[in-house]
Amino acid sequence: MVVQILPEYLKDAGYTTGVIGKWHVGIHASERLAPELRAEGNQRFSMLPGNHPYERGFDYLLLHNAGTSHYFPYRAGGKQWMEVRGREPRLEQMLEGETEPYFLDDLPEDTYLTDYFSEQGAEFIRRNVGEPWFLFLSYNAPHTPMVAKADKLAKYAHIEDEGRRRLVAMMDSLDEGIGLVLQSLEETGQLENTIIWYLSDNGAPSHINHSRNDPFSGKKGDMHEGGIRVPFLFSWPAAVRAGQVLDDPVISLDILPTSLAAAGVEVFPIHDGANLLPWLKGREENPNDTLYWSWRHLSAIRIGTLKETRSGADVLATDGTVVPRHIFADLAVNPRELPSKELQSPEKRAMLSTKLYEWLESVRAERETLTPQ
Repeated sequence: MVVQILPEYLKDAGYTTGVIGKWHVGIHASERLAPELRAEGNQRFSMLPGNHPYERGFDYLLLHNAGTSHYFPYRAGGKQWMEVRGREPRLEQMLEGETEPYFLDDLPEDTYLTDYFSEQGAEFIRRNVGEPWFLFLSYNAPHTPMVAKADKLAKYAHIEDEGRRRLVAMMDSLDEGIGLVLQSLEETGQLENTIIWYLSDNGAPSHINHSRNDPFSGKKGDMHEGGIRVPFLFSWPAAVRAGQVLDDPVISLDILPTSLAAAGVEVFPIHDGANLLPWLKGREENPNDTLYWSWRHLSAIRIGTLKETRSGADVLATDGTVVPRHIFADLAVNPRELPSKELQSPEKRAMLSTKLYEWLESVRAERETLTPQ
């Protein structure tokens, strides 16, 4: 069974659709590399048939290979870095109206990915003024490798920790790029009636890129709050009051039903997630009373402020406290999931575990139906 994704729905509804940046759908390891490269998590990747963005509803695409790229792929050093890790060192593009993607060979060697993605995102917006459009701007920053521009590094020379300086410099380029995109919306008169979602895909890998998940415990790959709680911003000036700070939980799965509701598109009911618009407009309560997570052998459930976390290993709190891999917490009083404040109620613990087990069983039952062949 093929499950439609957001660009497919919107393209069917008359939208011009674009994706810029990284693409993780349907990519699999196709060749084993030397042991020293495998140890770094590097593999050669291929795209499963039917999963390329132009086959999944996108009219325009500008991509790098798999989830990781050097930020200067057109420099000699960047090209070499990509090639030894089994990654295509050139960007791939397909313009609206074209039928097949092709590699860009003639970009300047000083092309910095974050800047180029921002510039092309702004150009896509200007190119499609007057027509409905959707853009998935999937930045890779600040993913490793930690590569920043020289002028940004100089700007933050006062930061003594070199790794932290690189991270901040990369985030400055990202912030500048988002400003450029917003400027294109404003200059073309589209800012007022454009929905903007801004979020990270997971908690920071603090052990790798000098980021921090303060005050939460854990990191990318964990089910603790440091692994799954991320920045999440929403803007639609024409319909939702600006300046609101809402503490209720939402999840990235909500983007599809909320966006389609705004576009007047009926959603096929198999999708998870909820339409947030009535809540954002102050008409209804938050629809997300219960949230679930599952990744490999890890899982978690949150009901209200109560949470059961099942991670793969113990993690550290910001003060060095060891937080167990399996823990029950009331996030209202214990957002760091500290063992000294663990939820003790046997009734509440049993309720969380029972609901999580039932949900995991339902996911396993649907796996054969939903997994592409």
